[in-house]
Amino acid sequence: MPAAPRLAARAVLLAPTGRILLLHHRVLHRTFWATPGGGLEPGESYEDAAVREVREETGLAATLGPWLWEDRFDLFGTARVQLERFYLVRVPAEALPSGLRRVEAFHAAEGITEARWWSAAELDASAEPIFPERLGALLAELIADGPPATPRVLP
Repeated sequence: MPAAPRLAARAVLLAPTGRILLLHHRVLHRTFWATPGGGLEPGESYEDAAVREVREETGLAATLGPWLWEDRFDLFGTARVQLERFYLVRVPAEALPSGLRRVEAFHAAEGITEARWWSAAELDASAEPIFPERLGALLAELIADGPPATPRVLP
């Protein structure tokens, strides 16, 4: 019997410049960029998980905007499926608190090696693995059209 899907919440931290924050991960001999986020804890809602993950991974107190997207994929080529919801979080600037030992310790434990703000054009031009796929186009659409009226299911 296949394992139950892993539920995850992610945050699209959007600065007034139109750039989003991605974190660089090194997990199981793989590297990739992704929005802040992670798995739900028992009894936790997607929304609560998104706020917690932003705090753990960036040190920021998040105010969630709308649920933007939903993605479903095989977790690192295993038989386990991950179901993710992405929430908009508008931030006032491309900045993160510095010197937060608990965030630095969390990054070390989770294999997060770097944080970087990206434009849609930079995402499209990158050859590095970035999740979700087609994030540059999704960001450009978000900036041009605003959040979708209902969450978009990603292909």
